[in-house]
Amino acid sequence: MKIKQQWTDLWKDSDISPKSPREMRAWAQDWSNLSGQISVVREQKEKAYDLKEEIESCRLVLTRQIELLVKSMSENGKKFEKKASLSYMVEKGHKIIDHFDKIRSEYNQLIRDQKQRLDELEEAKSRHKKIEHRLSKWKSDWAKALQPLGLGEDTSPVQAVAVLEDMKAIFSKLKEANDLDLRIQGIDKDSDDFYANILSLAGQVAPDLKGSYPVEQIAVELNTRLTDARTAKTEQKSLNRQNQQEKKRLMAARRKISEINSQLEAMCDEAGCKTFEDLSAAEEMSSHRRQTTDELEQQEKHLHGLSGGAMLDKFIQDAEAIDPDSIDPKMRRLEDEIEQIENQISDLDQTIGKEKSKLDEMDGSSRAAILAEEAQGLLGILESNVKQYARLKLASLVLNKAIERYREKNQEPVLRRSTELFSHMTLGSFVKLRPEFNENGEAIIVGLRKNSPDNITVHGMSDGTVDQLYLAIRLASLEAYLERNEPIPFIVDDILIKFDDRRSIATLEVLAEIAQKTQIIFFTHHMHLVELAKSNLKKDSLFLHYL
Repeated sequence: MKIKQQWTDLWKDSDISPKSPREMRAWAQDWSNLSGQISVVREQKEKAYDLKEEIESCRLVLTRQIELLVKSMSENGKKFEKKASLSYMVEKGHKIIDHFDKIRSEYNQLIRDQKQRLDELEEAKSRHKKIEHRLSKWKSDWAKALQPLGLGEDTSPVQAVAVLEDMKAIFSKLKEANDLDLRIQGIDKDSDDFYANILSLAGQVAPDLKGSYPVEQIAVELNTRLTDARTAKTEQKSLNRQNQQEKKRLMAARRKISEINSQLEAMCDEAGCKTFEDLSAAEEMSSHRRQTTDELEQQEKHLHGLSGGAMLDKFIQDAEAIDPDSIDPKMRRLEDEIEQIENQISDLDQTIGKEKSKLDEMDGSSRAAILAEEAQGLLGILESNVKQYARLKLASLVLNKAIERYREKNQEPVLRRSTELFSHMTLGSFVKLRPEFNENGEAIIVGLRKNSPDNITVHGMSDGTVDQLYLAIRLASLEAYLERNEPIPFIVDDILIKFDDRRSIATLEVLAEIAQKTQIIFFTHHMHLVELAKSNLKKDSLFLHYL
């Protein structure tokens, strides 16, 4: 208690009722801190007072400056107050500064615009000066240009152009007149040359015409004789071909005669005849011998039938062993037995007929009659159809024989030539064409590829290859026709559409080759085929006409 009293006495002068030492220690620490802050607060108050005075001074300065700039300002209908706050004065100052900045910016822009306009003015003056100079030079050149035309320098360009057009038309007419004059001279020269050539030709080939007729009539007569000569030449060629064909037939006949003579000689050797005339008698003897042999064979067959299948020698031995006198009784007995058997068969047939009639009556006689009538009608139709079938079958056989003869005569050379053309058109892809028969027995053509044993039918070929095959056969047939007949034009229309360039060139080469024998007319609207023909065919074998 004494310590507590002492502790309280220590605090008596400060009029503080102390708590525990620990608490008072904390309180003393806080007091010490607050004492230190008092000086700081005092300094801050002094600074605040100084700032307030400085603000007031700045406000007064700003107010005087604003008054110098603006004598009268108002806000919401009120006049400017000198005692306004600094923030208000600062805001008004910023607005005034912004306003003057805007004015300064507009002023600077006006200065720049003025400078640009001045520069443009100087440039315009410079261009005007150049234009004036060029105009002066153009007027001088214009006056010089008009002098050859006899026009004054005040003539307008439109008037000058009209004069030039008139002069151009005049010169064009003069050129046409000169051209016509030259053409007339050329025609006269050609006419003189033609007359001279006609007279020269008449002197060479028809002296009887020269001096007796006018030149025009001589030309007509020469043309007529030329036509007659060409016709005669054509007939001569035809006769020559016929002569060659007759010679070939004569040679064939001679070969046939030689073959027949060889056969006759062989027959003479075989028959032992010395001459061909002896063959007739030998043939009669041979015919008699064959007849005798045939009769002998027939008798042997008859004996075989009588022998009942036994060996002929055994049958003859058995026949020789039979007593001839016993044959007649046996024959009569067998005939009686045969007659009895035939009577039995007849009775059975009658019985069967009766039973069948009864059966027909049970089935209905009207139905049987109808069926019988239908059967007769069908027999009549069948008889007519059989006759028609026989006629058609005979005609078919005759036609097939004719076709077969034509094939034997023409197939081999045409097929061989078709193979050559087809191989060339396909660039060697196919090396041979061969006739074959399908499962229906119909004749077809197959192709053989290089280094391949397989037969390629038309169904196994591409569209372009099929077209090439068809064209090769057509061209080969055409060549075969031309060998026996007068040439005729061969006309085709865009047959190379499905061909590539290489095969098109090969086909064009084939057509150019055949064109040496007859005229080939090829229609197309594909210009690249024209270019291929021009670049790959000889000029003397190609003639182009554009429609």
